[in-house]
Amino acid sequence: ERSRLNNIIEGTRAGTWEWNLVADELIFNERWAALIGYTPQELRPMTQKRLQSLMHPEDVIMIRRKLAEHFSGQNDYHECEIRFRHKDGHWVWRQSRGKLFTRTPDGTPEWMYGTDLDITKSKASEAQLKQSEVSLRNNASFLDRAGRIAGFGRWQLDLLTGEVDWSDQTCHIHDVAPGYKPTRDEAIAFYAPEAMPAIRAAIDAVIQTGKPWDLELPLITAMGRRVWVRSAGEAEY
Repeated sequence: ERSRLNNIIEGTRAGTWEWNLVADELIFNERWAALIGYTPQELRPMTQKRLQSLMHPEDVIMIRRKLAEHFSGQNDYHECEIRFRHKDGHWVWRQSRGKLFTRTPDGTPEWMYGTDLDITKSKASEAQLKQSEVSLRNNASFLDRAGRIAGFGRWQLDLLTGEVDWSDQTCHIHDVAPGYKPTRDEAIAFYAPEAMPAIRAAIDAVIQTGKPWDLELPLITAMGRRVWVRSAGEAEY
């Protein structure tokens, strides 16, 4: 059983820890120390005060709150994401999970056990994704402003969800209120009857082969006006 558990720990590259809250001592394996660039000998003895000195100050406050919630029974498990100062000086992210298993006769928390995993790369990817989302929103805002000036509308069709997004200028071209969100079929239905086969074929082609389209087609607005539009689209995979 010990061999099996050791293999599981080795396979998951987890740092393990045992915390005696009464004695104020944290016992950990070599991987736990290596996550922040140390050997176990360099970190022992590990007290709560020394542990918190390695953490980001903002996370120390969060840890105290989450531990209190766990000890009071609000949460069955203790789980959090913590920034630790690496020996080289940079911050690393760790996902820590644990549980209190024993208490002293008077109810004081005694032994707690858990694991830590390095999630630095996933947190970096998360930050890049958020930055990309901000950039996309900024770009969309810029395009909307440019569209109002130049008279062109922006649209987007999510092929996974079927959701259609129209810019305010696109809504204006179709004589509908800003923020109007048509379905895919409703958006196509604005085209004049004789233009529908062409736009449907263009959409099917871009989905199946990735071939973009650039067409000039008649469109009938919500107010019944017949206008000509230049419709262009391409797929993103």
